[in-house]
Amino acid sequence: MFYNSPGNKLIGLAICHYGKGTEAGSNICYIKFAAISTNSNSHSNFTRMLKSVELMALEKGIFKITAGSNMERHEAYKAMINHGFKSEFQGVSMHKRK
Repeated sequence: MFYNSPGNKLIGLAICHYGKGTEAGSNICYIKFAAISTNSNSHSNFTRMLKSVELMALEKGIFKITAGSNMERHEAYKAMINHGFKSEFQGVSMHKRK
């Protein structure tokens, strides 16, 4: 969980799996879910969250982080690319109109 310093207000959350027996697997940290509140600091808060996950992984001796991103969230995808993430595969989700 990520809080802003002055008011201790929750600004974001990241749920990570790591290690043997998890969805991530051995020596990998998988960001299963992440969300940041929408405001004027969203971009910097998202980048701060990525850095925090990276530091947590390094403390655990993990050097590979994986995450999914919805391409509809252009700013988040660009921030992840700028932070060093690379696309390993792309999927397609199809929806049927009701």
